[in-house]
Amino acid sequence: MDTIKKEEGFSVIEILMVTGVMLVIILLGGGMSAKFAARRSVDNLNRNISSTLQIAKLNALRQGVEYRAVFANCTQLDNTDPDCPVCDTYDDFNAGDNAITITIEKGDSNRGSTNWCVEASQTRRIEQAMALNLDSITEADPLRLNFNPNGTLVDETGVILAQQIDIGVNPTSNAKIKRCGGITVTPFGRIGIIEGNWDGANCNPIDGNNEPSPSPSP
Repeated sequence: MDTIKKEEGFSVIEILMVTGVMLVIILLGGGMSAKFAARRSVDNLNRNISSTLQIAKLNALRQGVEYRAVFANCTQLDNTDPDCPVCDTYDDFNAGDNAITITIEKGDSNRGSTNWCVEASQTRRIEQAMALNLDSITEADPLRLNFNPNGTLVDETGVILAQQIDIGVNPTSNAKIKRCGGITVTPFGRIGIIEGNWDGANCNPIDGNNEPSPSPSP
């Protein structure tokens, strides 16, 4: 009596179904991964800017002279005095730039400094889906925030600013992410970090994340 041998395996339809499910999982995973990376980029930029401002404020407290955080890249540095390199030309940050450079400079007085020595600079990439808003910074040529030795935020003459500074880190209009953030600096030098969700027009803080970052001890 002949025995009928059955071959085990997957049919073409089964293979296609499994392949389709795998593709869906890969696409969903890729989309979630991209959104997570964008969200992390917003938070990292937010905290990097805040940390740089904290450094400028801390240096002013420790050194007893004004320090400023300049939102520009120094393109021409005068090293005539090796102990005090001075920036002659800045490349200011403009909306839409894909990177932000913050230059830390030391003043020559505790109020109304006229000479500023470049001490350090940090450059951070701004992802394509993100926009950095510095419109509230009225100090121009270049855009900057000045801290005096008691940690307050002052203008170029040493007078305390009248209003809070708000720096926004938001998604661009065509971005698919909803993560947003920002940094607030009060006239009395309190630096706060905001982490929120973007509703298309405003950054709505996440509960518990709209708190000033701790100021380091002098």
